[in-house]
Amino acid sequence: MTIASVFQKVSEFVEDKNQRGIADWLFSQMGSARSIPPYTEDTYFAASKVHDLCPRMETIRALHDVHLSDEIGGELQFIFDVGKLYHHLYRDWYLGPKGVYLGKWRCLACEWTTDGNGTDDELDGGVPTRSFCPSGSYPNKRPLRMVPMPDKCPGCGAPRFRDDFTASGRAVEGEHSVIVFDEWMMVNEEHKIRAKSDGWRRSIVTGEVFNQEIKSISAFGFGKVQKTGMDWKPEHKTQSMVVTWMAGLKKGEVIYMNKAGWKSPQDIIHTCLVELDRDYIDGNVLKPIKIMRDNLRAGTLAPKLSACASKSVPRAKRCPMADLCFKRGGK
Repeated sequence: MTIASVFQKVSEFVEDKNQRGIADWLFSQMGSARSIPPYTEDTYFAASKVHDLCPRMETIRALHDVHLSDEIGGELQFIFDVGKLYHHLYRDWYLGPKGVYLGKWRCLACEWTTDGNGTDDELDGGVPTRSFCPSGSYPNKRPLRMVPMPDKCPGCGAPRFRDDFTASGRAVEGEHSVIVFDEWMMVNEEHKIRAKSDGWRRSIVTGEVFNQEIKSISAFGFGKVQKTGMDWKPEHKTQSMVVTWMAGLKKGEVIYMNKAGWKSPQDIIHTCLVELDRDYIDGNVLKPIKIMRDNLRAGTLAPKLSACASKSVPRAKRCPMADLCFKRGGK
């Protein structure tokens, strides 16, 4: 959507005799939908999607050429966008300037990045050499160059924050972060897993580096994780552990941010420590992927999950392939 089209939509809203609420108008402009074709043995998986991977379901989809629809409504898209603002505050305004948050950084004024093109020949072109580049358990498609937020942009000299600056040919008024965190895609080619870390925090006490996953959640969910001290959703633990493993680290942190709490830091942020467990990765992530790919390659159905003893169990009730899965032979 271009700026011109936004102004046009606003004009239409103002002239709307029914005067829908701003929220209704906003939500009507948001949302997306995409078709998900059956997986193949060459499909890459996002780290956020591997927790619920069912080899049985995906081999049934492949045999019957079933396309699923991934629809995100306007309200859910709005929630996601608010979450991105929390990420921005946490990384670019709070931890980044303290020098304890590592990652790839981008200048909004000139588009210079601390990464360059991800290869060592960029080190002489302004990319900081003070970096943390782990090898990882398996070779990644690109090296990980984790660096602190620069004091100023080495490309154009812009400071971290400015009262005004020009970005994309447009004057931006008011104090604004000029140097921002730029999420960086990691790829594990052996298992075809892709992941974007929300960033890496370096302990000011021990110097240890933690992978971080940031989750903005409701006040109800925040209260639940505070009460239990554990991960609210198991998929967050899996995602954190996968990215920690891909980055070659030993520990990760899931940062829960309360979207309704603004009284004290304890009301806003709660941290869950997730230590790397290779047996968990092998059994709950890599094994299901291998089973799925082996069966896709052979054109056969993967076995049912032990968690799906019948169509009445919660997981089976949520599965769009349940009828075919429990049909004799799955065909």
